[in-house]
Amino acid sequence: MIFEEALKAVISREAIAFRSNWEEDKFIFCQIPANIPANIIPNMQSLPDIVKNEILININGNITYYAPSEEDLIALDWKIISDTIPC
Repeated sequence: MIFEEALKAVISREAIAFRSNWEEDKFIFCQIPANIPANIIPNMQSLPDIVKNEILININGNITYYAPSEEDLIALDWKIISDTIPC
């Protein structure tokens, strides 16, 4: 899928998207920027369980901003990696 389609999916909270050649523990989702300690993540109501689990298991609670590169923008290998994310 192209970047624009992946971005629409993330913005509409329909799915989590990532580029297939990234490391397996990297993905994109919409969230309001904040500094949140790892012990708070399990109780966050704004995160779907799938996102909480990925954050705590794969990246030890480290969430960062994402700015697409030119390569990301023209990539054709974006894909959905989860079912619909509840609002």
